Amino acid sequence: MHSPSFPLSVWWVVSAVVTVIYLAFYARLIPDRRITVRLCSAPAWMAAAAVVLTLVRWFDAQEALVCYSAALLGIVLAFAGRGRTIRQAYLDGAGRPGVDAPKLTPGMHAQLFGAVTAVIALAVWLCA
Repeated sequence: MHSPSFPLSVWWVVSAVVTVIYLAFYARLIPDRRITVRLCSAPAWMAAAAVVLTLVRWFDAQEALVCYSAALLGIVLAFAGRGRTIRQAYLDGAGRPGVDAPKLTPGMHAQLFGAVTAVIALAVWLCA
């Protein structure tokens, strides 16, 4: 089955929408401003990497936008529905010295693995 071919302008819109979804999800995830700024700066770093990969001709612009969108979407889908759990783990002190991080459940592992696998497959299919 051949992948659909969308014009570059469509990928710009998709990338913008996925960026807004990412920022909306991660801006309210953890009640620590410093960590929130770091999480919300990820799209800027990923966009810079996409630009560099396009300039060195590793990807064309369309492929770079597909990979950027898929990566951001995968990060959101990997933790979708787990915001309350992540926020509570942070409030309980996870990651601080002497406090053990909570164990991931099999469902969390499956969601993470499924989301990453799905977006990689989607990106490969759309770039083919």
